[in-house]
Amino acid sequence: MREIAPCESQAVEVGGRSWPLLVGLAALPIVVALAVYYLPAGPESAAWQLQGDQVFYEYQMSRVAELGGRFWKIPDDPLLGWPYQSEIAKYPHLLEGFDLLLIATISALVLDPAANYHFLVLSAIAINGWIAGGLTLRLTRSYLWAAASIVLITLNGQVAGRMRGHLHLFKFGWFLLATWTFWRFLEAPSWRRGAALGVAVALVLQGSFYFGYFVALTFGVWWLGCLVAGRFDRRHVAATAAALAAFVPLAAALIYPALTVTKSYLLADVYARRPLKDTWLFSSDLWQYFVPHTSSWAQQYIAAIGVKPPSLYSEGWNYPGLAVLAGVAIYAIARLRGKRLCEAQGFLDLAMGQIALLVGLSLVGGPSFFLYRFVPSIRAYGRAGELVLGLGCVTSPLIFHSLAGLLRPRWLRAAVVAGGLALVANDASYTHSLVVWGERTADKTPAWVDWLAKQPPQVRLAAFSPIDNDYWFGMASYRMRHQHQTLNGCDWELLNGDLKLLGASYNEMNQEGLKFIASLGYETLAFHRDYLRTHPWIGTLPWLERQANLGDWQVFRTGAGAPRFPADSLRRVLVGQDREAPPAVVPSQAWITGRLGLDRTVVVLRPRRISLAWAKRDGKLVSDPCVALYQHVFGPDIPAYTIETPKEAGAYDLVFLDDRGHRVASKPYVVSTALQTSGQAFGAAPPDFSLNAVTLGGSDSGAGPLHVVLENQSPYYIQSHVARDKDLGSARVQPGIAASEQGSAFMLVEYRQGEVLKDQVRRMLPHDLPPGGRLEMDLPVYWNEAVDASSKVVAFPYFHNVDPALAPKTIRSDQALNLSLEPQRLAVGAAPSVVK
Repeated sequence: MREIAPCESQAVEVGGRSWPLLVGLAALPIVVALAVYYLPAGPESAAWQLQGDQVFYEYQMSRVAELGGRFWKIPDDPLLGWPYQSEIAKYPHLLEGFDLLLIATISALVLDPAANYHFLVLSAIAINGWIAGGLTLRLTRSYLWAAASIVLITLNGQVAGRMRGHLHLFKFGWFLLATWTFWRFLEAPSWRRGAALGVAVALVLQGSFYFGYFVALTFGVWWLGCLVAGRFDRRHVAATAAALAAFVPLAAALIYPALTVTKSYLLADVYARRPLKDTWLFSSDLWQYFVPHTSSWAQQYIAAIGVKPPSLYSEGWNYPGLAVLAGVAIYAIARLRGKRLCEAQGFLDLAMGQIALLVGLSLVGGPSFFLYRFVPSIRAYGRAGELVLGLGCVTSPLIFHSLAGLLRPRWLRAAVVAGGLALVANDASYTHSLVVWGERTADKTPAWVDWLAKQPPQVRLAAFSPIDNDYWFGMASYRMRHQHQTLNGCDWELLNGDLKLLGASYNEMNQEGLKFIASLGYETLAFHRDYLRTHPWIGTLPWLERQANLGDWQVFRTGAGAPRFPADSLRRVLVGQDREAPPAVVPSQAWITGRLGLDRTVVVLRPRRISLAWAKRDGKLVSDPCVALYQHVFGPDIPAYTIETPKEAGAYDLVFLDDRGHRVASKPYVVSTALQTSGQAFGAAPPDFSLNAVTLGGSDSGAGPLHVVLENQSPYYIQSHVARDKDLGSARVQPGIAASEQGSAFMLVEYRQGEVLKDQVRRMLPHDLPPGGRLEMDLPVYWNEAVDASSKVVAFPYFHNVDPALAPKTIRSDQALNLSLEPQRLAVGAAPSVVK
């Protein structure tokens, strides 16, 4: 071997600087991407049919163009789900990727959504290639190895996979630039290089919040290591200050909306706390760095002992290719033998150190176990391994070039160059084999979308079909197509939380729920035929007029006589809550449910931001305010809030605070440590109990609401909500969001034809029942089929986690519904005693 020399060009390589070569390098990433990724995609290819997560980015990029580049206003979309916030308003990554948002401000105006999406993919690929090729050219002064670097960073499994659904998860170029500036900062610190580092890290963060987080961790660990090792002097301190001075304002300008705007939306705190299990599901196994996902070994492993669903293994599959692995192996051997490869050895050492840190960060059971406690919003730590590929696309060409420069025999140098290029070509060929777009499928856009696009702008529509939340996510794309206000696309949890207060849900609608939808201002309703098949009563409603037949879809319009809840403002709803009333006695450290003092059910279209807090009678707050009362329906038979009581006994006010912290209203309570709840006494399994049912039979069963009075004859405080999971965050205060816990009380309404159960509706109790307490409520009665002499409606109180087959069979309607808990638990198959 020769002595270490600068990384000059070698005779077997293309040398010399020329504009044609520079232009060729600039065009190479786009040409290669078009040839490998898009040449196989014909006009009928699925490449031109956006689906899955691509729909999210279609909306994001189209919306920023619609706003003229004001990306911070993307979440505030009055056409998507009004009066609710949209389903995606609370997603921080809706404001991610300022680089592509800037490009899309223009491109989305001239290109259709599919073409614009792929134009942005090519833009990200081009930026990757330009930065990787430029760095490699600077380090090697070789156009050949610069071209190899561009091929590696363009043609790989990560880009081939992520381009189909995640615009911001293959932006390796900004990370390469940040690593380069970090090396220059470490080698010869100055305020200019510190500022450059700050700008480069900010560019990584704006490009991908995940990548920015990983860079902050790995760069921070490296910086601390250098500090502890005593490698820093005063120049590094000054340069670090310059880096922070450049990073903080730039990063704040680029990501401040994501940190503040999206977090101001309801349930943003719930979305930001991902399940702990996800950090394991979305992490990597070490073997996934050495085996391609098409390997039969890997498939056998997953089939035999894989402990995750097969689809989730792809999230942590970070196989970088043979060229990168060979480069890492050569570097490791050289360092073990004490050899330096080139004059840019410091860059290699830093890059390999970052690779080691990123691999460790991505592994199952690694740092994610500890980091989750501090950053629960990050779950996919396996994505840290994607940056390994980005670094390897520059370090491997540099290592092959440097190794060839250290060898004396020309034939050996040529063999190293040829071998390295062969590995690059092999990885490119492997990536090409992965590109299978498939054929375009039939357009699944609902017929009402194009129909709505032709209607006057004031038309509002709510569409119903047997769907789930994944389909609901796609409504954002339809909104850009029809440009009208629709309920579809609103926050799924908020809508179903309100419907649950009325005993309904989107997929299991009742007449009260449909009346609520109409009361929100949606006079045009579209129903899929499968939805009408499971809700046949909809077509018989006298206040719905058929407007259009769209094949699988029927469009109706509400008539002049359509029932509606009156609309009111939240401020007027809260007026009068301070009326003098005896304070309710409640147990300490228990979840209580209450209603507002109203004499009718009302709809609030624009709820003001209200918070609840506990306060002593002198006005001093004893708990942190929590956002509440954000549902759109309130009434005497509807619970308004669920909140945990203070630990200490005493007199308190539950205060309602506006968005400025001013007191709007309050309700008095007395907290008692002696009062015991049924949940505290019996746990999740309710005890033996005695009750009776109220029934309406024959023609009376269709005669309107059923008024019931429930009396608690037990010594226990009976809760509508026994407990609320802390992971629900701000959702805990809305009684309708999330399933009721085991042991919670509710009213069960059964619709029967003789002994045949036709339907069953669960209605939440509007408030809890203290010992000896009474609860009066009206239960709406709506039959979904004809009423005859055998028809009857049976209503009785019940508990979650109790078999409904144990319901009382004796019918009494001339007295209140009594409920008397006994200390004996229910025996399996035993029937409760019935009060006669």
